[in-house]
Amino acid sequence: MRWLFVTELRDPSPYLRGGDLVATNGLWRRRRADSRPFVERLVRHGASGLVYGLEARTVETPSDLVDACRANGLPLLELAHPHTFSAIAEAVAERHAADGRQRLDRALRRQEALLEAVARGTRARGVLDVLQRTDGLQTVALDAAGLVFAACSGGGALSAVAVAPAPGHPAADEPLALTLADGRRATAICVETRHGGHGHLVCGHALDTLDAEAVEALEQARRFLAVELERMEDVHRERLRFTSELVDLVEEGDARRVEVGARLERFGLDLAAGVAVLALALEPAGDDGPGVSRAVEAFAAGRGHAALVAARAGELLVVLPRADGPPDPGEAEALRAAVAAALGRRARAGVGSRATGAAALQRSLAEARHSLRLTSEARPVMGWDMLASHRLLMELQAPEVADAFERTLLGPLDDHDARRGTDLVRTVEVFLDRGGHWKPAAELLHVHVNTLRHRLDRVAALTGRDLAGMGDRVDFFLALQVRRARRTPRP
Repeated sequence: MRWLFVTELRDPSPYLRGGDLVATNGLWRRRRADSRPFVERLVRHGASGLVYGLEARTVETPSDLVDACRANGLPLLELAHPHTFSAIAEAVAERHAADGRQRLDRALRRQEALLEAVARGTRARGVLDVLQRTDGLQTVALDAAGLVFAACSGGGALSAVAVAPAPGHPAADEPLALTLADGRRATAICVETRHGGHGHLVCGHALDTLDAEAVEALEQARRFLAVELERMEDVHRERLRFTSELVDLVEEGDARRVEVGARLERFGLDLAAGVAVLALALEPAGDDGPGVSRAVEAFAAGRGHAALVAARAGELLVVLPRADGPPDPGEAEALRAAVAAALGRRARAGVGSRATGAAALQRSLAEARHSLRLTSEARPVMGWDMLASHRLLMELQAPEVADAFERTLLGPLDDHDARRGTDLVRTVEVFLDRGGHWKPAAELLHVHVNTLRHRLDRVAALTGRDLAGMGDRVDFFLALQVRRARRTPRP
């Protein structure tokens, strides 16, 4: 109940606020049929109940009003004569004042507990423990990358399923309804920093189950968490500054190899044991260094090793430990996907080769950057070792160029097969798949070796290409690869 609202209007709904307790002597009631619409209006506008005041000439509440309240689920109270509505209004006002004093007292005690937790150096964890102790709220705090950076005591289960609101949602002061990874309903409140970062305080209670005091408690905690989130952002920015200087050292070459190794060691990476560079690009681009750094560090920690992130001149560079060879495609793709999911953006990654020295690290850096330039939406991860693939060489061509190349070589054979019912394209394909060996190819085609020779002579006559030569074999092989990749129907 919010306030006592006394009325004798037939339709008091324009003046009602949700939760009001309505009081009346029933002067609006001219006939029995008036009760039902009156009660229905109260219910539609959120009245918490109805008080019917008896007068000296009225001995009981009209039965039609009782029936209407029962049918609509509206609590009905009867005030006996000679008690007045003003006495109830005074009692309600006193109760509200007492409740307000209690809420203020609890808010002040909570504020003192939050300040004490911060003064003890418990930081975000201490802030969340205060919410659990004073208000029974189980909470976790997420950074701008949507990763948990603090949880209340015993909040491990909530940490495992906590998610941030959908990427790209606008920062809001009001709490947001949220669905956890396990399907449960929860509440999120945005934690905004002075740098424009948006972390979140996630509460394991559904928004519609939180009362005003619980929301106020989350609001109090939000202000303390914003300070902690800003501190973390500053740490990541300072770390990015040092890692960017490291990239500068790598680019300078072998003259600084000792210093390069020493700086990597400070970040938990052993150059002598092997590292590799990944270059990342986000779409659309932005100042995402701290978010990427946090996402990469969380990814690496989940695999039991360290990682380094540098942001410079619009580039995002990652150094990972590699004991044997560059990151495999699966690991590189998992890292790319983790960054994309954390920031709610599309991401591409280029991977350099393994390095065990400063010069090799310089080469790995250049390789990663070059590989990144060759990525696309269809191929978001490109490894330096993949650049030696003939498939990549064909995929890098403009579609019309690759299609023209395929038609020039295979078109005459397609036409001949269509007109004569022969199988020259299939013959070339089998011959090349068998490495140019006559007998295995003839056996697979179920023909004599002389028949196979005759067919390939016909291919040479139609195309001017001789499959006895390696160059022409490579051309036919690439044309067939284009056809397989595109699966283009031929006439």
